[in-house]
Amino acid sequence: MSDVPNLQVPTISIAHSNARFPVRRIFCVGQNYADHAREMGSDPNRQPPFFFTKPADAVVASGAITLTIDGQVRQAGDLADMIWSVADIISILSTYVAVAAGDLIFTGTPAGVGPIQRGEQVRGAIAGIDPVEVTFE
Repeated sequence: MSDVPNLQVPTISIAHSNARFPVRRIFCVGQNYADHAREMGSDPNRQPPFFFTKPADAVVASGAITLTIDGQVRQAGDLADMIWSVADIISILSTYVAVAAGDLIFTGTPAGVGPIQRGEQVRGAIAGIDPVEVTFE
């Protein structure tokens, strides 16, 4: 019999527990934050939500990855800023696929996407490792 690899199922931590939650699929909502939709040239009042997927192994451990430009956070969002509510997202996505245990739904990208200008310093950090800093000349 040939060797069949034993695949690891990606998991995420569960708040206030030592247990882990297995990730089946990741669904993402495109342009679900009004200000981001505008900065991308869309009308947030006229576009229905669209969905795309990411592989389950794209999940990383908590320890909220950060990116700053010249010391300022470029993107931060709140559920109140979304075009489509959580209930709407689940309802609409469910018309396309059967949402099941282990599926994660990422609600979208907040405003703040934009080019990096010459002279700006970009700092990326992930909890537990040294940050990376780059200045664009």
